[in-house]
Amino acid sequence: MEDVEDGSLASFADFLQDLDKMVDGAVDVAKEVIDKEATAWKDRVAQYLQAKHGGGTGGLLQSMRLVPAKRKGSYHGHRLEFDGYDPYGRPYQAIANTLNVGTVQGNRIVPPSHFIDNVAPPLRQLNNKIMEAVDDYVAEQDT
Repeated sequence: MEDVEDGSLASFADFLQDLDKMVDGAVDVAKEVIDKEATAWKDRVAQYLQAKHGGGTGGLLQSMRLVPAKRKGSYHGHRLEFDGYDPYGRPYQAIANTLNVGTVQGNRIVPPSHFIDNVAPPLRQLNNKIMEAVDDYVAEQDT
């Protein structure tokens, strides 16, 4: 009877190890999808900004960076930042915010272009893309 119990426990321990490896692999797959989609989103923002505002955005485009979002726990994500200042000393982040959501300067209204907001809808499908990739990974592991 001891042999059966030891064999069963060993098999169960092997199963748990395999499951642990599969979970780690699935997390890695999810992170890859997030990284790929974040980079694609940054590229779409740059294209939309260039198309909407033309040649005057060179410094703004060069200042655009994708940085890891910092949150507690095991969160994995990215944030778009505009680093540095234009030749007049204005922060690129403030310029990007103004272009995206608009502003009022004295009696003049600067209308928003929503260059970030307008390219965000594909990110709403990110959960589905992650689930597809994880499903494919699990199916691959089963074979």
